Amino acid sequence: MPRRKRSGVVDLPAGVHAVPASNGKIYYYWHPNRGTAYAGDRVSLGSDPKDPKFWQKLRELGAPFDGGGDEIKPGTFAALIIEYRGSPDETGQYPNGSAEWNKNSRETKSDYSLYLDRIRQTWGHLPVKALSAPDIYALRKPYESTPVAANHLVSVLRTLLGFGIPRKYIDRNPALEVRAIEITNQQNARPWPEWAYKLTLEQAPEHIRRAAFLGRTTGQRRSDLVKLGRKHRDRDGLLFKVGKLRNKNHFLPLTAAEIAEIDSWSCSDTGPWIVSPAGKAMTGDHLGSSLDRFLAKVPQLADLEGLSPHGWRAMAVCDRRLRGLKHQEIAAELCMSLPMVMRYSKHVDQEALARRARDKREQKGVGL
Repeated sequence: MPRRKRSGVVDLPAGVHAVPASNGKIYYYWHPNRGTAYAGDRVSLGSDPKDPKFWQKLRELGAPFDGGGDEIKPGTFAALIIEYRGSPDETGQYPNGSAEWNKNSRETKSDYSLYLDRIRQTWGHLPVKALSAPDIYALRKPYESTPVAANHLVSVLRTLLGFGIPRKYIDRNPALEVRAIEITNQQNARPWPEWAYKLTLEQAPEHIRRAAFLGRTTGQRRSDLVKLGRKHRDRDGLLFKVGKLRNKNHFLPLTAAEIAEIDSWSCSDTGPWIVSPAGKAMTGDHLGSSLDRFLAKVPQLADLEGLSPHGWRAMAVCDRRLRGLKHQEIAAELCMSLPMVMRYSKHVDQEALARRARDKREQKGVGL
């Protein structure tokens, strides 16, 4: 697997990190093994990857380039990941992985690959046997703003290390020593009550009504909702970039009713559907604050806990779950991780299970 990442049309070696600045420029730094106990010093590379001096400095710093720098050394994380997952074919799939890898579903493989790539990018050339629990905490730290994803990263690492123990990569599993991040605010994972959602559509300002409908329809984060507009309409759905996934392109098919509603909204050819009452583009934080102000003015909603844009994502998942879609199907449609889908659908799944148990009791006459 190439240990490079894209920057426009330029390939950059692993270890180069891009930092957007307030002036619109992107500044690049050489900082290998960032966030780990193996991290080196951060060195500025400037803002122009097309400048020959940019690459000269990288070579002086010993950055890995295609060829010798990509050699897979025995005992490293790169070697372990290849032995576990295999190498990709021309379609990007991994058909030649280990028996442990191949027992997973296609959806699980796709989910695991995202986290295995992160592990390899950070630790690929490092020896597995030197890993400690503090190193894993450092690896997880950049992802702690999304606790479910951070915990899942450690879970995938735990599986990988478990695979490596009998193959003599390491003699213990330090990932077992890492405590999961406690997710204390479970309300944010709950779907809105149906009556609260309908009341919002009836009484909220236009930008909030659109956000609520679009959030429930697409299941996207508020930071992405405020970017969606007519330019993203494509065939029978939407084609857009998912910000948290490094602007990964995603196509989301919509129902005829959803398309009709969205196509009825006024919008410039290049601007977003969601704009402030003054007609200006909004950020995700501005949308959240505007929603809070609206909710505070509605007596029925003011004291109701858990009403946030996050709840629209949960509604998108639960709507599909109630229509019989599998967790993997929902994850693929909404471009969410499988653990996130399962977290959002937990409550509706529990209710469905309880109702099935009730129905069995009624059929058997239990309790009569």
